[in-house]
Amino acid sequence: MDELTNEVANETTEEVMKEMPPVPVRRQRRKRTKFEIFKEAYLPFVIVALAAILVITFVIGSVSRAVTKNKLEKEASIASSESIALQEAELQLEADRLLASAKEAADALDYQRAIDLIDTFKGDISKYEDLAHMREFYLQKMSELVIYSDPNIVPHLSFQMLIADPARAFVNEDYGNSYNRNYVTTDEFEKILQQLYDNGYMLVSIYDLVDQSEGTFYPGTIRLPVGRKPIVLSQVAANYFTYMTDGDEDGLPDKDGAGFPYCLALDDDGNFVSKMIDADGNEVVGNYDFVTILEKFIAEHPDFSYQGARAVLAVTGYDGIFGYRTNPATRESQGGEYYAQQCAGAQKIVDALKEAGYDLACYSYEHLSYGESAVELINGDLNQWMEQVAPILGDVDILVYPYGDDIYDGMTSTYSGDKYDALYNAGFRIFVGMNNDLAASSQVTDNYFRQTRRWVTGAKMTYASESFADLFNAASVLNNQRGEVPADE
Repeated sequence: MDELTNEVANETTEEVMKEMPPVPVRRQRRKRTKFEIFKEAYLPFVIVALAAILVITFVIGSVSRAVTKNKLEKEASIASSESIALQEAELQLEADRLLASAKEAADALDYQRAIDLIDTFKGDISKYEDLAHMREFYLQKMSELVIYSDPNIVPHLSFQMLIADPARAFVNEDYGNSYNRNYVTTDEFEKILQQLYDNGYMLVSIYDLVDQSEGTFYPGTIRLPVGRKPIVLSQVAANYFTYMTDGDEDGLPDKDGAGFPYCLALDDDGNFVSKMIDADGNEVVGNYDFVTILEKFIAEHPDFSYQGARAVLAVTGYDGIFGYRTNPATRESQGGEYYAQQCAGAQKIVDALKEAGYDLACYSYEHLSYGESAVELINGDLNQWMEQVAPILGDVDILVYPYGDDIYDGMTSTYSGDKYDALYNAGFRIFVGMNNDLAASSQVTDNYFRQTRRWVTGAKMTYASESFADLFNAASVLNNQRGEVPADE
């Protein structure tokens, strides 16, 4: 029994021992490394610190970006405001400039140009009260103008060189009587201009009298204020001839000249002046001729000139132009260098005259009567003109007949024949004759325009003053140094 019990107990003990886990073998504990200690002790704090830094950096970056964005937006807003302000300032400057230019055009009665200038404004004109107001004002003024569309009623007054020193001119041994009979003094011309202005006349260009479309002529349209009337002015033989200024015949001006200026020139400011040798032999500069006096008058009375119009200046070529000796004889007598200087001076004056608005014209080369000359002589004269004058003067289409000798008398028939063909082939389309018996006369055809001029001279003002009665009072104009004026030959 005991054995059985022991046996059972042993079996039970064995089973229990089988079910019990084995007793672990105790191992020696490994020593931790510094890195492990660091990880356990400090890494959490490092991670937290790094996270905090990242958060702070992110926050700072966000704030910085927001600040930068706001700054950029503010700068963009400022820049936009400045750009708008700059644009507005530029538009205001443009408006002011256009107002000034439009006024200048309107002062010359070119209201259409004034309106056209304002219409070039790049901004909204409704926001610029002055600009919008002046546009309406010019439209109104243009509607009030009187229209002239008949060139047959427009007078044309014509002059030769002006006498600056009557005391020398009228006693000149060779030409004193001719000067007294055929020329006008500077003071007489000044008085005539003033009376024309006072009597309501306004200077227009000969080109204002006609228009062209594809080479065809038809009457032009001139618009003037109520009470104003158009007139054309011209100076013929505007050459400052040597015989008028050179007393000792050496080809240069001197004190023994007949009291005429010897050339047209420009001062340092680009203004026209005339030069003269006075009775004491001194060179003087001033307003001694047609151009300089007219320029002075227009400067003082800008409303005398319609749309900036100036006069017709007609020249011959045999003794140079405007006082510059551009003829071949000068090259032979004074040498090539002097001749080149004269040509350069003439070119400078021609360019300035064109810029100022003068209409340049041919008065033949040799002061030849085209009306009385054969076509062969006319062709020879035109050839000299083309060779000697045209290279300096440029192409001109106005011919003023010397002595008024038109190739046809009257305006009842139109041009034809060899003479007309010669003139037409030379480029002339506007022809000016002379008739002091008519207030004005003209002819407009498809191919050309003709007009007559009234020649103002000492003799005509003395003995035919009625021919100028509609324009000026001749008796009040005449210079008292004339004495007895020789009658027309």
